Amino acid sequence: MNSFPRLSLMIGLVLCCGQFVPTASAFDQPASRPHFYHNVRVLAVGVDDFESPSIERLSQAEADAQQVAAVLTDKFGFQSEVLIGPRATKAAFQAKLDELQKETSADEAVILYIASHGHVIDYVATDETPPVRRRVGYLLLQDSDLSLTNPTAHTPAQWQEEAVSMRWLVDRLNQLPAQHVLVIADTCCSGFLTKRGGASSPELYNLLAGTSRTVLAATTQNESAIGGFFTPTLREQLNQCSRDAQVLTVTDLFQTLRRQVGQVTQGNQTPQMSHVGEGDGEFLFFPLTVTQTEVRAVRAQVDAITAGTDRPLRNSDRIDVTLSQLGALRGVADRVRERADRQTTLTQLIAATVAPSYWYGDRAVQETQRWQDLRSRFHENAAWGDALAMAALHVCYAKGLGEAQARPDPAAAYHWAQATLNVAQPPGLGEWVMGRCYSRGLGVSINKQTAVQLFRLSHDKGFALGTHAAAYQLMVHGLTREDILAARTMLQPLADEVPQAAILLAQHFSGAYGQGLGFPTDFASAAHYYQKAYEAGDAFSGFTLYVAYATGEPGLPPRDLPKAEAFLREAASRGQQRAQAALASELGHLPYYQTNFLNLPKNPQSARRWLELSANQGYPDACFALGRLLVKDEHGLGYQPDPTRARTFVDRAADRGHSQAMAL
Repeated sequence: MNSFPRLSLMIGLVLCCGQFVPTASAFDQPASRPHFYHNVRVLAVGVDDFESPSIERLSQAEADAQQVAAVLTDKFGFQSEVLIGPRATKAAFQAKLDELQKETSADEAVILYIASHGHVIDYVATDETPPVRRRVGYLLLQDSDLSLTNPTAHTPAQWQEEAVSMRWLVDRLNQLPAQHVLVIADTCCSGFLTKRGGASSPELYNLLAGTSRTVLAATTQNESAIGGFFTPTLREQLNQCSRDAQVLTVTDLFQTLRRQVGQVTQGNQTPQMSHVGEGDGEFLFFPLTVTQTEVRAVRAQVDAITAGTDRPLRNSDRIDVTLSQLGALRGVADRVRERADRQTTLTQLIAATVAPSYWYGDRAVQETQRWQDLRSRFHENAAWGDALAMAALHVCYAKGLGEAQARPDPAAAYHWAQATLNVAQPPGLGEWVMGRCYSRGLGVSINKQTAVQLFRLSHDKGFALGTHAAAYQLMVHGLTREDILAARTMLQPLADEVPQAAILLAQHFSGAYGQGLGFPTDFASAAHYYQKAYEAGDAFSGFTLYVAYATGEPGLPPRDLPKAEAFLREAASRGQQRAQAALASELGHLPYYQTNFLNLPKNPQSARRWLELSANQGYPDACFALGRLLVKDEHGLGYQPDPTRARTFVDRAADRGHSQAMAL
């Protein structure tokens, strides 16, 4: 029995709107030389002419498929079969997949290359609860009886019957008995194949011995393949790999494709990559120019480690150091770790959700640049199928993070929510972002009932932010003691990770929720949870801790004015509008706004600055205070009478429910 685990089924599915020159070779044709993998099967599919007159003819699809198959055979020793032209029907294609399912063994690899048309349709999934708008990507084969000039003339059932669903294809390939699956798609809308999640391991050993399911696509799910640039670049990189006698990971290949295709198309075509299944491995291209001595040395090390263990290798085992010293693998381990370090984390997503209104704080320029940099990274990671990056982009556009001014983009937020929903991993993430859209009206009409259902689905799938959102509904709208207890049970395990959960618990213990149901106030617990939220980056919690330490009331922490001032100034600097208004009151000695706790020296200039920052965010108390000062400056802050501006701010306060402003 071979000790090397299930080998690589690399299904390189390249769907291209181009042409193809057929050269057929059977799956049972022996490889020209041994290579790292016991066997790699290649199925190359291409269609230029379609039976339907409503499908535009392609000029390069069949030639591209043939040439890719030839490179993989000649330079890497893979076994290739070509399915092109009139033979490339849906039934024949499915039969070849059945053949692969039957004949592929666990120590083999498979590459599937398809060159044809691709298309995406939108529909409402009425069989889901709640009904959700879905997008489905399809690949067209030679006998697909459809129209691309009028695609809506066909029902979703007709598309399902005549074409090959991209989602079905990925699921089908995941079932093949192999270690790795790679799908490379050079076709219009081929990015729809990448709308799943996942990432490979940062450890070289795990890449070599682990499993993976990966997709490379020439475009996003909305783009057209332009001018046939993707496949020629793909072939050139594979040839360069052979000339250099260096191992190439799928991710290495993708990075070059993304950069070069993006440059030549001036950003109008953006290749995508995604890991679409379980496992943390990745297919590596070992060209025949790598010496057999090196290949056998790598294989021997991997087999020796793999034998007798079913656990992933730990960093302390130090096998990566030995492997990466082999010439053909030199640099691979470092590149893999560098990419792993750039992956989006749940912590980064949470940080976006609690990011304050930095445009109105002390660090507006620095924070704008920081979020611009983060948003650029999220875009890069989203192109790899990183679902957390897609969700982070949804939050960034919903809040305007990365902009020099507060300019939310609801349409972009909804786009990234849809993209996230189409990704299967991590479970519950997509439902959470779509719940945000329905609860806040981001790209769709507000529908609280649908939002609650989506949040509950997210919670049921174990996603932390979905659990918080579902618990919020119980805590805020719960009618029974059992509702509040259930919410507490859901929130308490999240308090260290999710600042919103800590805030909700703090508000509950301070008497905001559940007091009428027999829950006593517990200010010590409230302060404890506010502290957790503040340490996780929540600015509002800093304002609350200012009040707690400034008053020192029974049940609260002992009075500590220096600590209270530090919390207040930091929260105001982060852009928290209530903290800014409170700091303005402290520095301007404005008694009609709030009780001043800190006894700070009067500073009219600073008071004006903080008051106007708060009022420009629309905080009602600050708007009303500024409006009064613009009528008559009774507190010596240096305002000149300005009835027009005064009316603007008083009206703004009234619009936000300020009772005194509404009475004027």
